Amino acid sequence: MFNPLSLISNLYKTNSLLSDSRLSEIIKDSEERVAKHYNIPKDILKSKYTIENLPEIFIYGVRYVGGVLEGYIKKVGKILGMYNPENDHISIGYKNLYSEKRFRETVIHELIHKVQKVLGKIYTLPRYLLEKEAYEVTEKLT
Repeated sequence: MFNPLSLISNLYKTNSLLSDSRLSEIIKDSEERVAKHYNIPKDILKSKYTIENLPEIFIYGVRYVGGVLEGYIKKVGKILGMYNPENDHISIGYKNLYSEKRFRETVIHELIHKVQKVLGKIYTLPRYLLEKEAYEVTEKLT
């Protein structure tokens, strides 16, 4: 079986602290935890996974400094994972590969978004409620 996670060392020329086999074990365990929590068959959660360099989040603003108008950019976060409901694709940020805990949390969080799609929530609830559920359930399952 082709494992897209094995591409990590070629794509990013980095040494992950987690082996490909360990990453696969964490994904399988995460799928089982989420399926059990929602009482659904774990086969529903099968997805395509890729490791990517995901975007960072910035805020842009203008302020007065010493009577001079100055523009600024400030980094406020990093996207750790993304779920695409159109093709059931989960992207995991490559920086998560250095921490088993962070990798597991990210996989579980994105799997919850997949469950939200299966249950029809992803198209009917506002994003903040989807994220709230994903954060709360992730915290409970990890």
